[in-house]
Amino acid sequence: MPLIEHKEFIEASVGRCFDLARDVHIHTLTTESTKEKGSLSNDVGEE
Repeated sequence: MPLIEHKEFIEASVGRCFDLARDVHIHTLTTESTKEKGSLSNDVGEE
């Protein structure tokens, strides 16, 4: 499996970044052009 590593400096606390990374609404806003949708279900994609 390929490894993709991305580093970027963000001027915010670790807690703030973590909360935003988990926020489905924020994710939806940042992926509007791809029509990607978030899911609240834990079993999506599991085999």
